[in-house]
Amino acid sequence: MSIAVFLALFAPAVLLPLMGAPVGRFLADQLRPTWSVAVLTGVLAGFAAVTVAGLALLAAVAVSEWEPALVSRTWSLAALIGGRAEVTALLGVVLGVLAWLGLGIVVVRAALAVRGMARRYRWAGRQIPPGAEPGSVIEAPETAAPARVLPVRGGHVLVDARLWAALPARHRDAVLAHERAHLRRHHDRHLAAAALACACNPLLSPLARALDYALERSADEDAARSCDRRTVAHAIGAVALAGRPDHTVLAATGGEVPHRVGALLETPRTTWRGFAVAVAALLALAASTGLAHHAWVDLLEILATR
Repeated sequence: MSIAVFLALFAPAVLLPLMGAPVGRFLADQLRPTWSVAVLTGVLAGFAAVTVAGLALLAAVAVSEWEPALVSRTWSLAALIGGRAEVTALLGVVLGVLAWLGLGIVVVRAALAVRGMARRYRWAGRQIPPGAEPGSVIEAPETAAPARVLPVRGGHVLVDARLWAALPARHRDAVLAHERAHLRRHHDRHLAAAALACACNPLLSPLARALDYALERSADEDAARSCDRRTVAHAIGAVALAGRPDHTVLAATGGEVPHRVGALLETPRTTWRGFAVAVAALLALAASTGLAHHAWVDLLEILATR
């Protein structure tokens, strides 16, 4: 094992998220939205796992400086950087403390993310009146977003009563088609995966925002298959003028409305450049995952022979 393994593990987990916003937008615009959703969700979950694996590997290598008999010299910091014993021993202590501290922070952040998601699901459950049929429209006197999904108890759509009364019938149909696409494709699960990924690696936040845009584009395209594209675009614009979106939920006004409206008014397309970027991102993830797996298998084999 060499320092190149750690560079290969950490470089994609740091570099790709830093350029995640343009990469994610490019994928959402150049691929079918459902494909970009799948790619972005996989990349988020994969690089979050690589981040945790890299921290754990760093902690294991650092521990080898505290307890040299634990692992072979191929796992020592001296072997990794070719340094003197007294230098690598001190470095092992520092890296070990940082790695274990990082793992602790990841656990705490993940627990907070899970608690936040559970709180939102409980809130959604409280908005549904008893006896409501799955897929029903629930009107509320005032909501943070003009229209949003409640992905519990069969799935429902919560709308602002004042806005709903003011919308023409064709716009209502478009909004409902959009929100029910979120429910049908279980987009809330993608948001949950993104929240956990960002808890593990905050640098993934730009990719999570790109995923939010891709989710809205996916629901837009689903709605456009049952309604006229221009009608869906006009409905999204009209609803967006009614209030500010709440980005913690799936709402019809989320995901950068002007870009969504422009995409709906154009002919949908898939380009070879979108495929190339998607393949490059997935290859980077596959390489990092493979290195992490190889390194952990190497460590387990060493421990099994002790």
